[in-house]
Amino acid sequence: MLISVALVSTAYLLPILIATGGTDISQDDWRAGSLAIAATKIAGRWLGNWIVLSSGISLLGSFFAEISADTMQVMGMADRAQIPSIFSHRSPHETPTYAILLSMVVIMCLLPLDFGLIVELANFSYCLSITFEFVAFAKIRIFNGDNSLIRKAFYFVIITFPMLFNVLVIALASYATYIYGAVMVVFGFLFVNAHSIGTNCRRLARRSKKSEVRSYRRNEGFC
Repeated sequence: MLISVALVSTAYLLPILIATGGTDISQDDWRAGSLAIAATKIAGRWLGNWIVLSSGISLLGSFFAEISADTMQVMGMADRAQIPSIFSHRSPHETPTYAILLSMVVIMCLLPLDFGLIVELANFSYCLSITFEFVAFAKIRIFNGDNSLIRKAFYFVIITFPMLFNVLVIALASYATYIYGAVMVVFGFLFVNAHSIGTNCRRLARRSKKSEVRSYRRNEGFC
């Protein structure tokens, strides 16, 4: 474990240290693509092209890993009947087809936005989801749990500071992000409860139809 941490830290720090020490690029000039420019100045065009190529492959790997994790979560929720069962459909290769399409639709909706706004929306969504998880943990372990008072106090302490940090991040968001958060919460509620809402609507429709039939028969008999 320690060797892994050292290798990952070195892989991040070493290129940055070489780029900052081997070039005259000021801190204000650093932006997306500056590491490739620094590599070109240090070792030539081949190293800059290599960094661009490796960055693209790394981004593709991260994208596929994130898509896989998200779609598997959606498929798992569909298997547990928490969302519509259509998202549990698998292709012949055991991939969640409609869950992947749902993730792609969400990504396509975010493409026209500015990169900074996408980062803000991602941080807001993450903090909001983690806050909900902390609230669920507090409800299960602290308020409804059968643990001792000391253990409940310990649970309360370990979730207090992360909760405060999440609330701070949410409070610093813009109004557009608040609107996005409200829309996502409403959409998530409707999406998770779509099955029960549809069942209740069909039940109400059948009751309404039966009542109409009864009233029609009564009117026919009265006539």
